Formats: sequence, C-alpha cells, structure tokens
Amino acid sequence: MNHELGIMDKTIVLKNSGEEGNILAVFCGVHGNEKAGVFAVEKILKNVEIESGAVYFVFANPEAIKQNKRFINKNLNRCFIDGQNGTSYEENRAVELMEILDKSDALLDIHASNSAKTTSFAITDNGLDIVKNMNFEIIATGFDNLEPYSADGYMKHKNKIGICL
Repeated sequence: MNHELGIMDKTIVLKNSGEEGNILAVFCGVHGNEKAGVFAVEKILKNVEIESGAVYFVFANPEAIKQNKRFINKNLNRCFIDGQNGTSYEENRAVELMEILDKSDALLDIHASNSAKTTSFAITDNGLDIVKNMNFEIIATGFDNLEPYSADGYMKHKNKIGICL
C-alpha cells in the first residue's frame, strides 16, 4: 500500500507508518467552536508514531475553527451527502473530506461540549465493539435516522466504522 506522506495542506496531515495496515481518519473541529479535539490533535501530532497503516489527521472546518464559530454557512456535520456538488463553504469542504473518508477504513470524529454538565458519549452503528471497550456512560446508535448526513453516518453507509465522540 502506497500512501502520500506528510502535510497535504495545513488542515490535513497524513502520518504513514510505511507498513501495511488500515487507514484511519481522525476529524477534529467539525464544529469550529468545539476545541477539545483541535487541542488534542495539535498536541499529539508532532510526536505520534503510527505502527502500521496510516492516519489522516483532519482539522475539518478550518474557517469555523479560526473564527471560533460552530459553522460558517451550514452545519458541516449535515453535509456528507454522496454525490453532492456543494454550494456553501461547508458543502465544498465535505466533498473534499469525503475523498479522505473513501480512502479510510474507519473514522474517529472528535467533538466537544462547551458545558461542564455534559456527560461524555459515543455515537456509532458500525463501531459498537470498539466503543464498548471505552469508558462512555452513553453509547448512542441509530443517530443517522434522526440527524442524517454526518461524517460517521457517511461511513456507516459505506459499511465502514464511524465513531463520533
């Protein structure tokens, strides 16, 4: 398996082990005002080592991150629609990000809450075996039926693992 290496642009970084293995996409900042994932990825990016396969680290909504806003024109996490051409900033970004998801075997989409009262939770349909081994009080499934076109829902429809934390 031959992957590109290094920084694809300032918002997408590919770390490649050089060894055969799965490809993981790690999204942060889908909502620009949810900074925990952004800070976590920034902190580990320089020192993380990948043992096999490759990992895309993606600052998903860079303009919203920069402006510390949930979104610019439209909720990015409702824009992952197969075949869409996109007219808004977030729709166009989703088209770019779907190319990465199409190359990936799994997605870890890191969100955050700006309230200290929030209970941590995971959303997944195809990653239940994984999240059951994590320490989440709440594990939600079927979310794509309520709020379609999320990144993890896109992975579900591609029969791949998608986990939103």
